[in-house]
Amino acid sequence: MKEKIVIDITLSTDNRLSKAMQIAVKCAGVLSVNSDKEKGHLVVIGIGVDFFKLMKCIKKKFNCARIVSVEEVKPEKKPDPKPQPVCYPNPCVQYYPVCQPKKIVIDLPVNTDQCRSKAMQIAVTSPGVISVNIDKEKGHLVVIGIGVDFFRLMHCIRRKFKCSRIVSIEEVKEEKPDEKKPDEKKPDPDPKPDCTCPSICTPCVQYYPICQPVYDTCDNSNCSIM
Repeated sequence: MKEKIVIDITLSTDNRLSKAMQIAVKCAGVLSVNSDKEKGHLVVIGIGVDFFKLMKCIKKKFNCARIVSVEEVKPEKKPDPKPQPVCYPNPCVQYYPVCQPKKIVIDLPVNTDQCRSKAMQIAVTSPGVISVNIDKEKGHLVVIGIGVDFFRLMHCIRRKFKCSRIVSIEEVKEEKPDEKKPDEKKPDPDPKPDCTCPSICTPCVQYYPICQPVYDTCDNSNCSIM
């Protein structure tokens, strides 16, 4: 069962978080160590981690450190990939490169927790490292950071693990929140009948015949007086 331990380190700076990550990866069972610079939190994920022992080691260096939460890590359901439109760059617009976090996957042919812990300790000492994870199934070390010198990182790791090699280096894309669909209206189980009002009829119009006078024209030329 994976557990997630969130530790608050007050007055957190890059050096303090890096030092705390070095302490955390030494504990047995640790699989992942992340740093949240905005909140000043250290996020540790592992299996069977003795968080009392972990806090004791961290408090030797950081007296004000405290546990924020300890919870079980539930498997995430990945949404189906959506087709994205193809965008072509405008040749008239000048684009400037933006520093984005990159992910490097390193293959480590090791089978012991001590060797994995040692590899994580080497990785977190590199400047710019944000997250260090261990994939036991594939035997990979996953390092995420901004502006990390991966050549220097591999040089340090190869001193201890000569058979290590780079599997992939790629940019970390930001995950967009899923758009919430509007709630569908549920049909009413007891629909009320609509009130049917009588239709309004147009009033009847009564027509009267128009009487015109009739004139009898008589010819009086042949009239004779007796």
